[in-house]
Amino acid sequence: MRVGPSISPCPLCSRRAAGAWPKSMIAETSAFTGGGTMGVLMRAYDWSRTSLGPQEHWSQSLLALVRVMLNSRQPMFICWGVDRTLVYNDTYAPMLGERHPAALGRPFFETWPEVQDEVGALMDRVFAGDPVHMDDLQLTLHRSGYPEETHFAFSYTPVPGDDGVIVGLFCACTETTNRVTAERRQVAEAQRERDRLFEMSRDLFGVATFDGYLTSINPAWSRQLGRPDA
Repeated sequence: MRVGPSISPCPLCSRRAAGAWPKSMIAETSAFTGGGTMGVLMRAYDWSRTSLGPQEHWSQSLLALVRVMLNSRQPMFICWGVDRTLVYNDTYAPMLGERHPAALGRPFFETWPEVQDEVGALMDRVFAGDPVHMDDLQLTLHRSGYPEETHFAFSYTPVPGDDGVIVGLFCACTETTNRVTAERRQVAEAQRERDRLFEMSRDLFGVATFDGYLTSINPAWSRQLGRPDA
């Protein structure tokens, strides 16, 4: 009887079946696979130069969050450790302006020094275990070489490490600057239209205090009273 060549089992498959993938391989395949441009940058980054250390030393909670973040279309970032090292996804990158991609792997407030007063206190609350959510936070950023007023809606979630101690912050955010600016324009336009009608109307209009004293009247009063200077 003819016997074919023996086939040795694949050592990697055996490890996989036994749940014994090397941790460095787990980090590479489960956390950094895909993820668009930021996935590529994170795979190429020398994390040993940061407080996070090499990928194989990352906690399972950090790896899980990175996987969620990289594959989400919602702008997201993670601050991890004592120096709050920053990692982020593709849709957060435009918010950084000229500071992307240098912001990757750096402490958060080295990237955003101008917001430390406003944001630092919020982050301190999160690292103490208190989640934070805000529908509108106004910040003056210098991300494009000049100060600009910006607005954000976001949530900060405290993240425990494998030992249960809070070691990170997970943020999902949306920049609302364009919406806030558009709403301001609408309010200003409505005010201009009210002022125009106030001036042109033949009806009597006035603005009074709560106790009934008129503080301003429209020109129709002058015509009605026969007092051009009223």
